[in-house]
Amino acid sequence: MRLLGFGAHERPDRRRPTRKRPTAPWVRPTIRATMAVAVLAAVTGGVMQLEASGWLGERLTALRLGVVAASADLGLKVSDVAVSGRQRTTRDELLAALDVKRGDPIIGFDPQAARDRLEGLPWVRSARVERSLPDVVRVDIVERQPLALWQVDRRLQVIDQEGQVIRVADKRPFRDLPVIVGPDAATHAPSLLQLLGGEPDLAKRMTAAIRVAERRWNIRLDDRVEVRLPAQDIGVAWSRLATMERTNAVLGRDIVAVDLRLPDRTIVQLAPGAKLRAAGPGKST
Repeated sequence: MRLLGFGAHERPDRRRPTRKRPTAPWVRPTIRATMAVAVLAAVTGGVMQLEASGWLGERLTALRLGVVAASADLGLKVSDVAVSGRQRTTRDELLAALDVKRGDPIIGFDPQAARDRLEGLPWVRSARVERSLPDVVRVDIVERQPLALWQVDRRLQVIDQEGQVIRVADKRPFRDLPVIVGPDAATHAPSLLQLLGGEPDLAKRMTAAIRVAERRWNIRLDDRVEVRLPAQDIGVAWSRLATMERTNAVLGRDIVAVDLRLPDRTIVQLAPGAKLRAAGPGKST
């Protein structure tokens, strides 16, 4: 019996080749993304290190300054400042707030910062600042309008038409303004004076308005007669007094006070030693 073996004439063993396992479709994008993140992290880390050392900030600043300086050589530099709306703000105050001079690179001028500084000036209510290339800075300002002198704690302050204090050292130019008195008088003065303005002939005779108990007003006319207004319906009471003055000239008599706090009657207080004079048929005195 012949034993079978793997002799020379025997058919060799043909093994099946090993097949590679297919790569999942998500693997390659993930590898690429991971490599990108690694590169970005390296770059970001380098940038952060440069920022921390101050090197990058210095180079960016130098680059910006170089660009600004070059722009001036090209003719982009301030030659004029055009201003509208200025009445009480002085020229020196305005230029100091703008912080710009002839020949400065206009590209380096910051309109927003200049506007903020302008609106910090005493008389400036609002401002608009623009660069008008190639060489003009344009400024439009709206100034506050003085309304009255506010007396509080024996001190006088100028207030505007919104009841805001205007920081001025010299009050003498405003001595003809009406004086309002009381801790909360500035807050309520704009609405009061608007109501009183409905009777302009009477309003122009007002010399002071005193806030009473933070709820109503006493008005001083001609620096002589006190008019006691109600807490409500001020305009109605004021018009009643104006009608009395037009028809009867009541304020020209020897009186020291007119009380309008009651809606259905007017109480007149005579000066000491004055005699009551009839105002005519059907007229109040």
